[in-house]
This record gives sequence, structure tokens and C-alpha cells, in this order.
Amino acid sequence: IAMAEVQFPVKVMEPVRVEALPVGDYLYQVKWDGMRWITYKSSRGMQFQTKAQKVFTTRFPELDHSMNWLPMESMIDGEVVVLKEGAPHFPSLLRRIHSHSHKIPELEVEYIIFDVLFWEGQDWRNKPLSERLELLEQRMPASERCHRIETFSNGAKLWHGIEQLGLEGLVAKEPKSLYRGGINASWLKIKKAQEQTFLVGGMKFKGNSLQAVCLGMAMNTQFVYVGSVSNGVASILKNESVLTLSERSSSPFEGIGPKPSRGETIRWVEPTLPLKTRFLEWTEGGKLRHAQIIV
Repeated sequence: IAMAEVQFPVKVMEPVRVEALPVGDYLYQVKWDGMRWITYKSSRGMQFQTKAQKVFTTRFPELDHSMNWLPMESMIDGEVVVLKEGAPHFPSLLRRIHSHSHKIPELEVEYIIFDVLFWEGQDWRNKPLSERLELLEQRMPASERCHRIETFSNGAKLWHGIEQLGLEGLVAKEPKSLYRGGINASWLKIKKAQEQTFLVGGMKFKGNSLQAVCLGMAMNTQFVYVGSVSNGVASILKNESVLTLSERSSSPFEGIGPKPSRGETIRWVEPTLPLKTRFLEWTEGGKLRHAQIIV
């Protein structure tokens, strides 16, 4: 068997977002709310990468002893998550990523594995998904922290379960799909909006007109910026608590905070006003995507 030249890091395959459950021949999997995580084992040891192709040689030590089953010159694709009451909780994963201590038991990660790119030096990306999943089923043992993703044939039934359990969404994949880096229409994702409360740390104005609020959340002992939201800001002005906000001279956010656009000013405030926010998903950088203020 000819050994393939294993490229690392790789461009990961990503689904196209759709609004409704697709009809046709698909395999359905839960969309786990975590961080994309590729693992490659070679003679040089273990290497890991994110979706953005950032490479690590160590990141989540608690996974190390669960990876002994992976053969040399093999690469798998999956998602690392932190579970809270049995469901993935992205804010806890962000806390873990921001924390320099690996000794916080409630922030330990689990690895949900859903694909194989290389196996024992052979390139599996040109084999159909159904064969790649079969390989995982045959070769991946049950372990404490690494879990093979469950695959379902009935999408409507899975979607009902996702709604009941409050999970993020699902991915529908064509059984014949080959692994191709980039966004690819043979994988489709359907997502459910999420809701969470964040604190206002700044307000963006153009003249006297409120443009957006800068939101943050407490992470370990820090107040971290999660995004500026303009959709729904009109409702904030009806909220009398806005009048009680104390202005401050500097940003309350640790690390990188919001920047004003051209013609905008930011008024910093003490983060005391909670706002309920609906959003589609977290970006890998820990920012809200497609967010709107609902209260």
C-alpha cells in the first residue's frame, strides 16, 4: 500500500448553513457546540490544530491517555466540548481556553470524533463518508473522554430530540461525500438560535444616536468582550436601568475590547446592566454571531 504524504495542518471541511431540514439521502449528526479540533499522530508525536489552522503540540492534557488507540500517521477530525449537565456549554469552553490552569475538573474537555482524514499513512479523504464512519466504528474503542459521534438516519426525529435537549443543531451529510477542505454543500447545517444574558460594558454612539451595545461576560476573574450588537438596541432605550449606568473613563474589558467605527464614539460603563440576547452561534474566537437584543 502506497503511503500518502500527510499534509498538516489541513483545511477542514465545513457545512453550508440552511434554514430547513434537507430532504433526501443523508446521514444526520448532532452539531456539537465546541471548538473544531483535528488530531494528527506521527513519528514526531501528537499535533493538534483548530479550524483556523493554529497548531498545538499540547493543549488539553486530559485527552492524552484517551488517544492511545490512534495509529501512527493517522489524522481524525472532531470537536472539543465542555459538558454541563450532559450538554455542551460553549461559555465553559471559553473559560477553559482563557484559563491557564488545567486543574479545574468542571472545565475538562471531551472530544467528539466524527471523521477520519488519514489512517496508517493512507489518505481516506477520497473515500465516501459512510466508509470513513465505518472505519471509526471498527477501530475506535470506547474511552472516558473520546467519543465517536452517533449517526442517525431519521433527521426529523433527531431534530425533535435536539429541541427537547436544547442542543445547538444538526449536520446532514451525504453518505457518499468525500472530505474536501472549505465550505461544501454535501454537508448542511441547521441551527437553533441560542439565548443568553450578557452585561453591557460600553455603548457606541454616532452623535447622540445609540448604534450598538458592547457586551461582555465574566470569565474566571475577568470581564471578557463577546461582541457589539446593534440589532434590537432601540428596545434598550425603553429600559429605565440604562439611566442608572455609571460611566467610566476606560474600558471595563480585559484584553482586546471593541473598537469604534468611523464617526463613532464609545462610552464605557460599569458592567451592571444585564441584557438577554438571542444569537445563532459562537465564533471560534469567542464572539457572538448574528446576535440581537431581546430584552
